[in-house]
Amino acid sequence: MKRNGANFARIWLVRWNMGLEWTKGDGNGMYQGIGRYALDNAWRIDELLRLAERNGIYLMLCLGYHGELADRQLYFGEQAWERNPYNRKNGGPCDKPADFWTNPEAKRLYKQRLRYLIARYAHSPNVLAFEVWNEVHAPADWVKEMAQFVRSTDIYGHLLTTTYGDDAVWRLPEMDFTQTHWYGDGSQRDCTTTVVNLHRQHMERYRKPFLLGEFGIDWRTPDTTYDPKGNALHWHNGMWASLMSGGDGNGLRLVVGTPTLTA
Repeated sequence: MKRNGANFARIWLVRWNMGLEWTKGDGNGMYQGIGRYALDNAWRIDELLRLAERNGIYLMLCLGYHGELADRQLYFGEQAWERNPYNRKNGGPCDKPADFWTNPEAKRLYKQRLRYLIARYAHSPNVLAFEVWNEVHAPADWVKEMAQFVRSTDIYGHLLTTTYGDDAVWRLPEMDFTQTHWYGDGSQRDCTTTVVNLHRQHMERYRKPFLLGEFGIDWRTPDTTYDPKGNALHWHNGMWASLMSGGDGNGLRLVVGTPTLTA
């Protein structure tokens, strides 16, 4: 990234990639169940931040993903409520995913994790922002409560956002910038007009900076399915259109994998 002039990355802290709190025996990490944190993954985040600081890369830490609260089959098989430590079957306080937003004990435990994340990582100048959820339509009152908790705890005042929001979420003063993800259905090879319109709609409506957190030709498959020669017209035009539309930066691309960090 440094060699190619990039300076920003969005990192998911999820069960297969540097998550802290999950059910023992599932995912990638020494998970200990609810309320206890995987210190091997905590160390990996430490190392990631050291690498970022040495190379001038700023990170948005995404703290959860949509599969954690999904109890039905999803397209990629990413549903994981059955293995979520907040599920009562795994020792948690919630009978169903919707309870996560209202159960007092679930809120307490989630704030405890936020407190740990802030205490361990907020010191780094290369943590640019905290993103509460990837592709979850969290209720506005829950987002407000957790964002206010972060504000009261994080003395460095990091930027806060989430992936999806309705009017009530994006008008919260605690949300510093808005986001969305946009993928086509394979029929649109040049996304310039769509990307420009997304930026205009968000920035004009909410009067806040906007970031296109993910985009692609088709949400079901890699761009190479439609672009086997690697001409990357969609990628090129999407990034430039987002940048020239006044967004926080160029539109982001999703890369899924598990990084290997060694001592």
